[in-house]
Order: sequence, then C-alpha cells, then structure tokens
Amino acid sequence: MRSVRYQNHLVGGEFEVTGVTVPGVPGVTIGHNAHIAWGITYGCADMQNIYVRQLEGQNPHRYRFRDHREEAQVLREEIAVRGWQEPFIEEIIITRHGPLISGLAEDESRPLALQWIGLWPGNAMRGTLELDQAANWSQFTEALRHWTFMSLNVVYADREGNIGCQMTGSVPIRARGHGLLPVPDWTGEYEWEGYIPYDDLPRAFNPESHYLASANDKVDDDYSYFLTVDWAPGFRIRRITELLKAKEAFSVIDFQAMQMDTFWVPGPELVPQLVGLTSRSEEEKHALAYLRDCGFRLTSDSAAAAIFRTLREELRKLIFGEKLGALAEFYFGSPLDSSIADWNTFEGLSLLRTHELLQGQEADWLSPGN
Repeated sequence: MRSVRYQNHLVGGEFEVTGVTVPGVPGVTIGHNAHIAWGITYGCADMQNIYVRQLEGQNPHRYRFRDHREEAQVLREEIAVRGWQEPFIEEIIITRHGPLISGLAEDESRPLALQWIGLWPGNAMRGTLELDQAANWSQFTEALRHWTFMSLNVVYADREGNIGCQMTGSVPIRARGHGLLPVPDWTGEYEWEGYIPYDDLPRAFNPESHYLASANDKVDDDYSYFLTVDWAPGFRIRRITELLKAKEAFSVIDFQAMQMDTFWVPGPELVPQLVGLTSRSEEEKHALAYLRDCGFRLTSDSAAAAIFRTLREELRKLIFGEKLGALAEFYFGSPLDSSIADWNTFEGLSLLRTHELLQGQEADWLSPGN
C-alpha cells in the first residue's frame, strides 16, 4: 500500500523538527523536535452527517428548511482538460448542510448533502507549526487545539519523562441521532447544536499505569459525550496492553519487536473451536493440522495464516452475506479492489461478531426476521 506521508527534516533558525508529513503541508505532522515527540492514530469520532434534501418544485437550487425556503449557493468550476477545446464544467451546489454529493453514489436519485468539519476553514496550519515548536505538554495541547479537521489520538512524550495523549477534532453534538444514517434536512430535528469542548475531549497525562496505548480503540464507557459506534474491534489494543504490562522497563529493541509482533490475538480462543471440526477430505485434515500447530504466529510464510484468513472470509460471507443482500459485494471489497474492505468499519466489526459466534455467544440480530 502506498504511503500518504513522506519523511522530512526541517531546519531554519531556531526551527528544527524531523518526522513525516503529507504533501502540501509545510510542517511535520508526526515526529519530534529537541524537546518532545508525538505520534498519531485515528480517533474514530464521527464528524459527518448525510442529509437528504427536499427540493422546492423543479428548481435544483431551492430547497425547504423548516417553515421557509432557502436558495443554495452555486459554484461553477472550470477544469481545463488536455486535448479538450472547451473546459469541463462542474457545478457545485452548496446547501446549509454542505455540498450535494449525490452524483458520487450510483443509483442514488435523492439529493444528498454532506456536512463535514473538513469542508470548513480552520487553523490546522497554525496548529502544525506550533506543534513543531512545542517544548512541553501545555504547548503541545494548545497547538492541537487548532487541529479541528480530524479526529486523532495524538500520543506525547518529552525529555523530562512525561507521557500523554490528546484527542483532536471538532466533534459535533447532535440534537438527534448519531449520524449513522442519512436524515431529513428540512425538519431541523437533526441539526448540530455545537461541538464537544476541546478541553473535554479525551486526554491523559502521566497516568497511574505509567503507559499509554492507542489503536483506534473504544473510549471508556463512562465518557459523557457520544463519539461514535465505529471503533476498532480491540484485538490490537489487547496485544499492545499485554506487551506493555510484560516488563517494567523497555529498550529500543523491545519496542522494535512490538512493532513487528505477529501474535494472533484471538488465536488461543478460536483455534480450539476450529480444530474440533470434522474433516471430510485429506486437504481439510491437513488444513486443520496446520491450524492446530500454528503457535499463534501469523508470519508471512505461515500456511496457518493463509488457511485461517480464507476460512474467516468464507465464514463472514456465510454469516453476513444474506443480511447485506445486494450490498454484500461492496462491503466485502468486490467488485472494487478487495483491499478496500480492510479499510472500512464493517471489516473490523464483522470480524468481531464472527469471532463471538465461533465462541458460542448468542446473536439476536442473526435470527430470522431481524
């Protein structure tokens, strides 16, 4: 997979920082300076809503909101195309809930508008440059106050031995609903009432555990604001936590080993469920034997890893395929690039439910009629 980041070492006067950044950003987004170091994982907070717009008559630029009519803003973009005598014209219609994106979805006739923090002006550039020059926890968190465009968990360490983690992003507080499905835009019932105050976003500094771990995992259940339902299934955070609890002190080599760890977290729970299956052929008998002797290490040359991955994918299709119906191919990554399935929340959540079923946990949603 091609990386969206590139390594960069910036030096100028008293400004010196090194790490990685993204094209178009004149600053380091993950890295370190002489005083602090930081890294990021995706925070997963839901910062988007899809609204179904109600047109006013046949005018595509006029729509209804509550008890009155509104006129959409129309931007006309001219795009020069090599070999074309005339430019390509793209008309962008912007409503109070953001631009219409219906044309991006095949077979979608309803006018859909996207409301998303990333479409609004922000001070991410200022935050990045302040972050690159931060010398302590206070300056670090103040710099991230300007990273409103995206939900990130930014982990922190400094030369004094302090550690911390700060979530970023302008996370909406919704009057109704959680942003999971398209909602009507004309009733006014699903408006954003504001944003979670930055100082109330999840953060930690020098916790009693003496370590911090972040892997797109769920925030504590007692957190007072709604963030999302689309968390990672939790396998990585379980393994990271296990490794961090294994020793009192760690070397660089220890952390390198953690980065390259190949332990199969659910393996000890799932393999006993699988190896007890009855084999109907010599091939199946050999496959189960590989699983039984895998040692729960999924290395690149592991036959057991390939067998389990194939078996798990077939199980997911059997379990979820009928429920998804015509959408099954899309959610499983086909006919698009199959790697797309590895980058949506359905991938993680469906695997978690599959593992739960293999362990005998009940699932009401799986029963007929649900």
